[in-house]
Amino acid sequence: GKLLALGSWSGIVRVYDRKHLNLMAMLQYHGATITAVEFQPGTSSLASASRDGTISLWPLYPSHRH
Repeated sequence: GKLLALGSWSGIVRVYDRKHLNLMAMLQYHGATITAVEFQPGTSSLASASRDGTISLWPLYPSHRH
């Protein structure tokens, strides 16, 4: 519930902080319009799908290993 994700015609997924609407990340992989974005329940991942036929899984909170 703390993030908002929006797909765009340019193939970029933008992730915002819901409270202040600050842009947190621009995720670029797809070569066509984004058709769906979905936060994955129970994980810290976001899935996106595009008209180019690709699906991507994005880690939103990468683990830090020392």
